[in-house]
Amino acid sequence: MKNYRYHIHLHLLAPVLSQAAGGHAHGLDTAALHDSNDEAGVPSLPGSLIRGNLRHAWKYFADILENNTPAEVSPITRTHITQWLGDKSGDQYDSPQRAQLHFSPYWRAQSKVSATGILHRIQIDSDTGSVKPSALQVIETPFAAGEKITFSGYIDTALDPEQAEFLYHWLNKGLRYLPAVGALKGIGFGRIKDVDIDYAEIQIQAQTVFKPRQAAFGICIKPQSEFCIAQHHIRDNNFATQDFIPGGVIKGILAQQVGKEGPRKHEYPQLAKHFDQLRITHAFANCETRKQRPIATPLSLVTIKTAEKYKVYDLALHSQAGLIDRQAPAFAPDWKGEQAQLIAEHCQQAMPPARNIQVRTAINRQDTGFSTLGNARDEALFSMETIQPEGYHWLANVDCHQIPAADRDLVIEQLQQLFSQGLYGLGKTKSFATVECLPEPCKPTASHALLHEQRVIISLQSAALLLPEIGAIPATNARQQLHEQYHKNWLQLSASSLKLSHFYATQTLTGSAYLQKRFWFDKAYNPQLLTQAGSVFVFDIVDVDTAQEKLQNWLTHGLPQLDGREDWQTNPYIANNGYGEIAVNLKRHWQQQPGEAWHELS
Repeated sequence: MKNYRYHIHLHLLAPVLSQAAGGHAHGLDTAALHDSNDEAGVPSLPGSLIRGNLRHAWKYFADILENNTPAEVSPITRTHITQWLGDKSGDQYDSPQRAQLHFSPYWRAQSKVSATGILHRIQIDSDTGSVKPSALQVIETPFAAGEKITFSGYIDTALDPEQAEFLYHWLNKGLRYLPAVGALKGIGFGRIKDVDIDYAEIQIQAQTVFKPRQAAFGICIKPQSEFCIAQHHIRDNNFATQDFIPGGVIKGILAQQVGKEGPRKHEYPQLAKHFDQLRITHAFANCETRKQRPIATPLSLVTIKTAEKYKVYDLALHSQAGLIDRQAPAFAPDWKGEQAQLIAEHCQQAMPPARNIQVRTAINRQDTGFSTLGNARDEALFSMETIQPEGYHWLANVDCHQIPAADRDLVIEQLQQLFSQGLYGLGKTKSFATVECLPEPCKPTASHALLHEQRVIISLQSAALLLPEIGAIPATNARQQLHEQYHKNWLQLSASSLKLSHFYATQTLTGSAYLQKRFWFDKAYNPQLLTQAGSVFVFDIVDVDTAQEKLQNWLTHGLPQLDGREDWQTNPYIANNGYGEIAVNLKRHWQQQPGEAWHELS
């Protein structure tokens, strides 16, 4: 199997229109889409538009050729279409049917904008045959009517040579069959004049394969286009993105290639054999000029307002409420823009990347067959928040300690080779990202020794499943029960070597029909209660030797599961997917104490 890129040039006759969402220039009803990653704002067609039109054409071919094909001809089938373009989850476990083809997000016009004018359309009243009142539409036209415009994009995939040639054949047929693309096709917009396609094997720039001094190394991920890693959402038609890339997402992309059902598992046999033992942490964003992995904002940090500016303090070593310089300190839920920016600087965090909003709609399909009606489905509009990655990279660590020593070096070598080919299909936009392997793990800011001044302070760097017994905690006024559950669970994790003194933590419920079908199908449905990143737990040391051993193990491998469910197929919140990562005894907990300014409330 090899990686291929198909370069495609669509030669269209203007006017051409793919509508942009969001705010428009004053007086415009319909604006043309422009590449949001380009400062010049080049008119573009979205890759999803090309994908949808290809699906439409190919399904038409498959329906016709299903029972009308000579034996010597190899027709396109519904199976090919599902493999190439994917489909919605269909089985009882909601197993995804991911696409093999990855379309460039924007197919950009290769000609300069030759017209900045507008077109007008009116609607005719069906009863009177005259112009319908208040039905004038003003349309942006970047190109003059009749002008030949070339829109260029690419499709990446991994196929065998014979399959690559078969795909080339049907790409030509599918795109040449299309009469037009974009909006307003019925009145002559976006007519396809010609199509040029060529393809070649992607030449991977070889990275130096190194043997890390430890059984771990860092990776630097650079998405090449906007992407969306959806948060847990309340509404089905709005997807907000997270700032980080979960380790489970990175492993999922790799698993598509070398997992148990991966098409390339025979090329990387040792990696495929030990894949489940591989741990990848969440990838956190930072400016491209910084190679340090930022820390999660500790929830023990507070701010107070002075005469000229805000000051930041850390209350991790204080177990009771109090005042700082006779002011009530502001915790994370109360921070405004200036305070949040100050805290980000203290935690070596970059300012959040810019965001964009994409608006899409589902397309109507007939109940039988694969043919589509092609029009927008009623009440199926949805929006997707995306991250603009320019100027940022995402840093994560790869831990191979659990892999047997006899195979570990070979697994690391194969893993680095696979990373050198990049990550395809990142997030909901199916973006491509390059990956640079770093010889050392990305370490957070400075920390004291694991046991410092007879205290241990653990700060969660990613969410952790520390409260599996959700029924034991009331929904409100549960301070005592929450402390008891955390105390009991930390005693279990630490083999009674650490006694919880106090904590600063937040929790969130997570659950859905999707999680039930994919991961919790073997039991009755209950949401899970995750302790969020940034939560801080302060401990007294009971057994020095055992505590030292446990803390070192947690730093290296992440927190284990209290109920022993370490299988990703039944529990997505395991350490190997990036959850339960910790930092121990960050120096800021001691350095940023309020000192004499602190006045404890009795």
